[in-house]
Amino acid sequence: MRSQGDVIIYQLSRRARNRYDDAIVMADLRKRGVTLVSAAEAIDDTPVGQLMHGILATFNEYESRQSGADIAYKMGQKARNGGTLGRAKLDYLNHIDHSDGRVIRTIIVDPERAPFVQLGFELFSTGDYTQEELADELYDRGLRTRATRRHQAKKVSENKISQMLRDRYYLGYVEERRRVHHHYLKGSLFCGRCQRDGIKRRMIIQRTINSKGAEYLYFFCRGRQKGLCQAPHVNVTLVEDAVERHYSAIRFSQPFIADMRDQIDAVLGEQESPHACCASRSPHSSRNSTRRRRT
Repeated sequence: MRSQGDVIIYQLSRRARNRYDDAIVMADLRKRGVTLVSAAEAIDDTPVGQLMHGILATFNEYESRQSGADIAYKMGQKARNGGTLGRAKLDYLNHIDHSDGRVIRTIIVDPERAPFVQLGFELFSTGDYTQEELADELYDRGLRTRATRRHQAKKVSENKISQMLRDRYYLGYVEERRRVHHHYLKGSLFCGRCQRDGIKRRMIIQRTINSKGAEYLYFFCRGRQKGLCQAPHVNVTLVEDAVERHYSAIRFSQPFIADMRDQIDAVLGEQESPHACCASRSPHSSRNSTRRRRT
């Protein structure tokens, strides 16, 4: 069933970061008879408005890609220089060095866990331990995870031990990974579990490829990276369906709709007023200002 009305956004860049997503959403809105209105940009259904929409969508995509390329370059340079990307691995600690007026983010050896990690490689090389037995042995000898504000130090899991033994980072190799993933909901989702605790944390997106080469996209709470939230990863398709159901259930009151229409009409009227765009270009104003400068 077709519906008619306006969808109000603040800026196009808040809704889509590439022209493909923008085109899909706009096609769906037109099919439903809905007009997109930007509070900060002069876009509408007129030819000029549509031209401006296309220009802004192209610029937003360029800006997003340029920013991503800049971040990728800096991360690549950091990796090539031997730097660590993201949170320090087991055996190391993130460290901020304030030297010569500069802030240098680096890593240092974790004096508490480094001996156990070295011992773990030595014990596993003997061939006498399975990964499960190695995890138990290191736990008995005192190896624990780093404590966080919400979670106490605990046993390093067998899965973490397995990752550590296969990680070339401990051989001195730093790999650069692609960390920028685009999605039209990126930046607009927040963790519900953290919100119930009175904390505001964004949901970020992760790309995973299984053993058969199939790609999956998930949203997860940023707090999981620091062990501050245990909310599970959620498949992108489930998130999209949930967002669609949420917005389909939103109903504005008639006074609110009428007030918004009046404000939009007033703003559009000011932008389209010939006096607003021509007053500064009046030839009399130009001559008068010239005379004033000469006197």
